Amino acid sequence: IAASAALGFLYGMSALFARAMGGWLSDAFGNRFSLQGRLWANLLCLMVQGMLNLWFARTDQLVPSILIMVAWSIMIQMSSGTTYGIVPFVDGPNTGSVAGIVGAGGNVGGAILAVVFMKTEYETAMTVMGFLTIFTALLTPFVIVPGYRGICFGKEASPEENKQHSPLLVPGKLGASPHLVSLQKKRVAARKQRH
Repeated sequence: IAASAALGFLYGMSALFARAMGGWLSDAFGNRFSLQGRLWANLLCLMVQGMLNLWFARTDQLVPSILIMVAWSIMIQMSSGTTYGIVPFVDGPNTGSVAGIVGAGGNVGGAILAVVFMKTEYETAMTVMGFLTIFTALLTPFVIVPGYRGICFGKEASPEENKQHSPLLVPGKLGASPHLVSLQKKRVAARKQRH
């Protein structure tokens, strides 16, 4: 029991740091290549996750399977981080709603895979999960967000046009926030009243 608890801890510990690593990777690619970079980071993490999943499904020795499982769990969390790095670009003022929909999509996938695991052999279910992950990764080039260049489609808008589509808290675009604009107008009005 102690050994299985330790193994479970190895899988779960990745949540402590790897999701943030995925977010950092998304930010690093995004700072260099805008949304297109974030999409590439997401595609790469999902592809590696899917390949590790397939490898894990075919491993029958304990030590290699533990090492693959730890790497796989890190990639699962990093994929989550890169996915949520894209969310604010979809609809900046409604980031919470978009994040909720993304999270619900993950739950739907979990429910579908639960059925697959109940109805098929373990190795088959793990293989299906790996191929579904890779299939999902291959959909990333088709993501289109108005005002941004994706991997295959879309075009980068001018800075003025992009204000409409920008996430509110992206550095350099904070002034586009309707809340901050209204606060600035109130400050200017208050200054005029004092003078």
